[in-house]
Amino acid sequence: MFTLALGCGTLRYMLFALGTKNDSFVSFLVGNALHGVCWTYFFEVGRVFLSKRIDHKIRTQSQALMTLLTSGIGGLTGTAFVG
Repeated sequence: MFTLALGCGTLRYMLFALGTKNDSFVSFLVGNALHGVCWTYFFEVGRVFLSKRIDHKIRTQSQALMTLLTSGIGGLTGTAFVG
């Protein structure tokens, strides 16, 4: 599943590059459509992987670390201010 996500991500950016070079709006639309596939197969499958592989005692910490690494410091700062 991760390989599929990485392949779709690579194809997506190749389509963006091709669309820029050839001024193709269709390449841009197909590249944007692949975003959902990339997101689902990379992030959501990663969360399922963590849930199944990590001991339940540290599962919350591992999911929080994954969220910090993928969402960046902005998400952490926002969560800290909101509570």
